[in-house]
Amino acid sequence: MAAEDIGSLVPTKIPGLSDQADIQAALRLYHYGSYTFDTAETDAAELVNPSIAYTLNDLQDQIDAVSGGTSIAVSSFNAKGDLLSASANDTLSVLSVGSNGKVLTANSATTTGLEWATPAVTLTNSVTLSGKGIALGSNTVTGTISEFNTALTDADFATLAGSEVLTNKELKSPTETMNIVASAATGTINFNTETSTVWYYTSNASANHTLNFRHSTSATLDSVLSIGESITVVWMNTNGTTAYYPNVIQIDGTTITPKWSGGTAPSSGNTSSIDVYAFNIIKTASATFVVLGSQSKFA
Repeated sequence: MAAEDIGSLVPTKIPGLSDQADIQAALRLYHYGSYTFDTAETDAAELVNPSIAYTLNDLQDQIDAVSGGTSIAVSSFNAKGDLLSASANDTLSVLSVGSNGKVLTANSATTTGLEWATPAVTLTNSVTLSGKGIALGSNTVTGTISEFNTALTDADFATLAGSEVLTNKELKSPTETMNIVASAATGTINFNTETSTVWYYTSNASANHTLNFRHSTSATLDSVLSIGESITVVWMNTNGTTAYYPNVIQIDGTTITPKWSGGTAPSSGNTSSIDVYAFNIIKTASATFVVLGSQSKFA
């Protein structure tokens, strides 16, 4: 008898429409894809492709491959957050959800090789960090004075960079950096307070001179002092047998008249001595200063 192909998704065969009806032969053709297929065959490799039998056998192989011979019922999952895991090769297992705040961690000693554990570091517990750096640029550290005194030791901070306000603090034996220059005072001396607030010229002055007080070569004193702030600077001028002195005082290039100790401005220096001039510069308004000066002779 003739056979005709039928179906696209699950192709198989049916008897030709012109053939006489033989129901057993027709069913064998439809199921096995051949009139002559031996229904006693046990080797799946002998199945005819395409056929219903071939398709069903292939589907069963795929199902067996998915389950691997083991299965977990939906009822094995008892709570939101339960996880599918494995206890051994080809052996599925369910890991129950952990409690709030726990994290999933590998642990070969447990059945699933996993466990829900408390994290070693949290934002609330106390942990010792060794060899770790904490960037404070985008973070805020808060606490009471007592808490910081307990947490920090004297060696925790070696230096403080920038401008820091110290309130009701005791400074024990502080030292101050001097700017010592082996030159003679003459012309205009730009006194940069950023370098030091105490300047000492060790060679004999060669002329009366101008002291111009400023913060640095790129910043004015006015830009670093707020209204109500002051700075004290000291100028040490060495004189030989001819005495000279700073006869012009400037702040940021602008001449200013100091108020002198005793009410009288010095009109000369002192011979064969070191004259020490102290100036207390007080900012009272924008680019406005009161300067209190004094001259002392050391010989």
